[in-house]
Amino acid sequence: MKSSSDHYPELVISSNGKIQVRYNIVETKREDMEGSSMTVYDFDYVEIEGEVTKDKIVDAIVLAETPPQEIIVPIEKVVIPPKPIDTKMVETAIIEAKSAIAKKNNTN
Repeated sequence: MKSSSDHYPELVISSNGKIQVRYNIVETKREDMEGSSMTVYDFDYVEIEGEVTKDKIVDAIVLAETPPQEIIVPIEKVVIPPKPIDTKMVETAIIEAKSAIAKKNNTN
């Protein structure tokens, strides 16, 4: 999903009982209602239910970046009580997901 913020977004947040992992964060300049320039941050995010693992993050990002006609089987959702989230693991998962998407796009 896509979103934006007027301040640099946190990489991981809790929202509506799920964990949001934000990626593809890009600083953009826009004009406000009065014509003044303002900085906003556009980003994509995925929501993870239950325990956040690197595999779940990679799967969620790859699924989010896959055109609907290419999705064969949806990822099974498992609800497990959440544990503290290792942000380094999240960053590594985002990098791996982007690499998987790039490899997939290069083979098509």
